[in-house]
Amino acid sequence: MATNYDYYNIEIADIWQHEHEQFLVGNTSDRLAKTIIDKAEEIIIRKGEVNFTVDLGVNVPKTDKTYYLRHLNDFKRDSKSLNGRYDLNYFFNKHSCYQYEQNIIIKPESFDFDFWFALKLRQYDSKLIEISNFLNFQLESSFNNNPSEILDFLKIVTKQFKDDLLSDRVIEIVEDWIGNHSAISSVEKEVNLVDDRIILRIKYNRTKLFEVLKPYFDDKEHEKLNSLLSENEIKNKICFKSNANQFVMVFRQLHLHQQIIGKLVNTEKWICKHFTYYGKNKIHSGFNLEYVHKKLTQNFYDIPNSKRIDLPGLDYIKSK
Repeated sequence: MATNYDYYNIEIADIWQHEHEQFLVGNTSDRLAKTIIDKAEEIIIRKGEVNFTVDLGVNVPKTDKTYYLRHLNDFKRDSKSLNGRYDLNYFFNKHSCYQYEQNIIIKPESFDFDFWFALKLRQYDSKLIEISNFLNFQLESSFNNNPSEILDFLKIVTKQFKDDLLSDRVIEIVEDWIGNHSAISSVEKEVNLVDDRIILRIKYNRTKLFEVLKPYFDDKEHEKLNSLLSENEIKNKICFKSNANQFVMVFRQLHLHQQIIGKLVNTEKWICKHFTYYGKNKIHSGFNLEYVHKKLTQNFYDIPNSKRIDLPGLDYIKSK
């Protein structure tokens, strides 16, 4: 299975798919492969879902018993070797069977967070251009947009896993990212965060932007929309009465035309904090940070002509 480079969560299933392939093609040492599979089993037993439990009771259908025993016997036979464990793609703990592809998101408070972070980071050895996007996402989602915390963390991770997990070129990109974020001036920080408020500073004509967007909001919310576009905050979210793609595309266009002052991460957070949109059956849905980040940063992103919201004076741009 191809690596999903623009999926930035640190997830067991995602990491397992990549590491499983790397081991089978001979790109991972036995020592590292054993560490990975042992740690994966440990966290899956604690936080994962059981695929099935072996039950050989008298009331269990014969076909089910046959199914249970076949998997259990295969495991007993093949799990004696490391290659066998990776080939199986499942394991047993007592009478419970688990699959390795578990949707377990690794958070900073999770045990061995640094190890899983490094494993995710090494995926990008095949696509170095995505490293900064991954780190930007983790800065927001795992480190509460606190540069000092992630910078200290990255310095330790790159040293600790330099020999086993991270190539020199991955470390070089990470160190460049560290250097760039260490050099952020106090003025630039003020642009993105004023008195802990999340605001958006727009160079594009705000009156034009308000006129373009207001048909997509209830009349009673126009005042709040205008307030947000005027660098103020509001207490409650307002609803964009159409799909998420349309709304995010407006701010992607503004960024591509350099009409927003500040970093993408601030725009992502601003959208998620202040807006909802019409989901299926016109149910109000909140914006997801990962989704907004992906749409704002991917190299090519387009929506049908009928769904585009044109910004007067700006040409429509599909790719970065």
